[in-house]
Amino acid sequence: MSVVSQFFFRRPTHAPGQGSPEKGGRRIINSLLRLDAPVSPSGPVIRGVHGIQAHINHRVLLGDFQDTVSRTRRAAERLEFRNRAVHHAILKKEEEDKRWGDGIREEKTESGTKDAVRSMMLGEMSSEEEEDVKRMEFAESILLNQGESRITYTYLQFLKYFRYFLATNRQGTLITLIYIRHMNFHSKEVAQAFEASHCTTLLLNLLSVDDPPVQVAAMRVLDKVSTIIYFARLIVHLGGVKPLLTNLHHPNIHMKRSAGRIIGNLCVLKKVRVLLARMDAIKPIVCLLDENTRKITEIHADYERKVRMTLAFNTSPENALRAKLNRLEQQVDSSRRTTDSLLKVLGVVLCAVSKNAEGRLALRQTGIVSVFAVLIPLAHTDVLQHVMSTLQACCVETYFRIAVLTEGILPHLLESLRNSTLAVKLPCTFTLAQCANERDIREGIRKMNGLDTIVRMLRWELRNANGALESIRITCMTRGQPFDEEGFVTSLLRGRDRVEAKATGQHQKITFSMQKGGNLKNTRGERTAEQREREQALGILHETLLVGITDLIWKTSLSRENAMILQEKQVYSDLVRLIIELPRLFGPFCRPVTTASVKLNGLDRAEKIVFNCLHAIAVAAQIPEILKFIAKMAQGVKPWIVLLRLAINNLTPAACISLRVLLKHQKLQQQFVNFGGLRILFAYMATETGGSRCEALRTIEACLANSDEVGLLLKPLINAPATIVSFIASMSTEEDTQIAALDTIAQMARDKNTLAIMSDLDVIEGLARILSAAYSEALKISVVRAIAACSYFGENAEYLGRANCVPMLAAVFRSSTSSVGGEGGISATQLRDAAVRALYGISRLPANVTRIWEADICEELTAMAGSADEQVQEAAAGIITNIRLLERQAACVTYT
Repeated sequence: MSVVSQFFFRRPTHAPGQGSPEKGGRRIINSLLRLDAPVSPSGPVIRGVHGIQAHINHRVLLGDFQDTVSRTRRAAERLEFRNRAVHHAILKKEEEDKRWGDGIREEKTESGTKDAVRSMMLGEMSSEEEEDVKRMEFAESILLNQGESRITYTYLQFLKYFRYFLATNRQGTLITLIYIRHMNFHSKEVAQAFEASHCTTLLLNLLSVDDPPVQVAAMRVLDKVSTIIYFARLIVHLGGVKPLLTNLHHPNIHMKRSAGRIIGNLCVLKKVRVLLARMDAIKPIVCLLDENTRKITEIHADYERKVRMTLAFNTSPENALRAKLNRLEQQVDSSRRTTDSLLKVLGVVLCAVSKNAEGRLALRQTGIVSVFAVLIPLAHTDVLQHVMSTLQACCVETYFRIAVLTEGILPHLLESLRNSTLAVKLPCTFTLAQCANERDIREGIRKMNGLDTIVRMLRWELRNANGALESIRITCMTRGQPFDEEGFVTSLLRGRDRVEAKATGQHQKITFSMQKGGNLKNTRGERTAEQREREQALGILHETLLVGITDLIWKTSLSRENAMILQEKQVYSDLVRLIIELPRLFGPFCRPVTTASVKLNGLDRAEKIVFNCLHAIAVAAQIPEILKFIAKMAQGVKPWIVLLRLAINNLTPAACISLRVLLKHQKLQQQFVNFGGLRILFAYMATETGGSRCEALRTIEACLANSDEVGLLLKPLINAPATIVSFIASMSTEEDTQIAALDTIAQMARDKNTLAIMSDLDVIEGLARILSAAYSEALKISVVRAIAACSYFGENAEYLGRANCVPMLAAVFRSSTSSVGGEGGISATQLRDAAVRALYGISRLPANVTRIWEADICEELTAMAGSADEQVQEAAAGIITNIRLLERQAACVTYT
């Protein structure tokens, strides 16, 4: 039992014959209340705890730290000015009276008064007053609303006990701290009184007192107070981090736990996390974790030894043996309870610190992964949850991902994924998803049968009544309007209005809603508000777990062997099912109302699930067998058309990425064109900006590249050439968008009619401008490919020659030829091949051939004539042939 918890309240007793002390006690209390009344703040009323947190974030964002609790800074200055003015006026009057008596009366001048006022206003304040004003600016205004202050009974009661706390002895101090600790700090009266009495400063001073019971009692109050973001900022501002770190390394286990809990609460602030890293405080915390991990290891080794001895020398029946083993287990749990509580506190601190790059660097230097390798097999669930969360935050760096494999943590992660509770599975899943970016870890997951566990968890979340999919459906029915999926998809595919689709199938929708409502009522039954809240919280956990599972499937699919195993287990059909069912929850016709707590990384959980599914299919569909399987599915490419029509900014880029892989199959591409997918992409490209537009352009380019009838695809799209050319008309367009537009132009130029239209729209001028200003390798490759595709039509070659593109292309060809075989061998080869084709396209004119010959690249072109690529070989041979023809013509002219 804690030292502080041994104290308790005793009601004062009196003899039966004596009168009740109530009347005298009331007079004392009233006198104390009258003394405390002037101390009460005159500012507005305090907010609740949620209002405090919201308002302090708003004030910090605006940089507004003006004080309004007892008085604003301006009000404090006015009061100080008023006091000094009164004092100055009294002195002035006394001096005037004296002068009047001496016959030396002087006339009052307004200028003299102004000078006195100015001197008082410019007078320097003492350091103590200045610090008090800073403190008011920083902290006190956050607690209050606008309006008149109200003095309540709870407020005055807190001040009464605080006065008793200041006047009493050690035992009374402990009792008062226990009482204050059990007060409700989320009420405005208690929080306002706590701040008005400067109780935070006093409690921080008590941390340095050499009295462990008092220190523990003070820290337990601060532990409760620091859960409010306002008081957490105030503790940091008053310099409370350093004494807390000192108490964290105190021999008393209660002091360690209390200080650790407060530091964990303060680590919500980024300032505290950075401060701990700069104070070099993380290494001692890891050392403390290692020390307690060794204690747990010794306790566990002693327990295993006792179990072996009990089994070896057992002569009792089975029931008695089981009772002995249960007693041993209970003894071990009781002996490690305090150590586990300290490990949990340290885990919370390390989990918060690992969110910053400075903290991860300090953890890397201390070798935290090796400590976790020992702790994870022995830790209980509450400790293991924070350890996994720390690993999840650290594994964003390659070092920690490799360390998970080398330190032997991967088998423990998979074991936790199979047998742990939901609170442990969540961070464990996301940690494995982070680590699966490494090839060796993906192979380790496959060899340790981790894929079976992943598939089993996915099926449970999809098919169980308490799983994530059912929870999302219930959320949809609660927050949105239920409707039939078939009508929803059909209306989107046909491009009809939602109102029209609703009018045609109203009876079916009502029937569907009644069935859904009946099923929900039968399965869930009548529930109280507490049960609904608990089920909703559990549903959020399952939805978040499904996000981690789909992310893990995406990362493990990067290996071909894993993708084939998942395909055998029909995992990708389940992912397509999620892509079909979930978009109806966040579409424009039925979008649920969500709050910040329902968000995950800026996306709804349902959107994040679909996002991961799209990327997983994009990776797996690169294997021909899986691509054929998706093409044989009844839905085909319809779910992707639905996503494009919904135009969800967070999902459209991912849908385009997966479409680029699916369009390699002829059947899927034909479906995509028939459903108007190309028209949707052009419309989306014209209205969006940034990455979404770039992905749409790349998908259009992939669709055109996989088709032999570019003219038929582009013929209905009248404004397509003008839209594409506009992206290269200005140099202010983003580089990625320019690259995607240039690749699309190269594919569109395969159709002569489209090339003629683009030539009339001055596409050659834009290409020449970009070629002269291109500096990156990718942009050079794209613009040279576009020039090679457009140079065969009309007078384009002549214009490119007049724009001085021949020397630039020759220079690009020479530099890329010299770079082949170096670090950028692949990109250099692509640039060299594109430059050869571009030179061949403009070599139809004798003037351009002359410039090519003057560039002195004939030897390189001769070497390129033996290239393995037939197109490059033909282009190089064609350039050399044109040069020879020009020489022959010149020789003939000279001979004649």
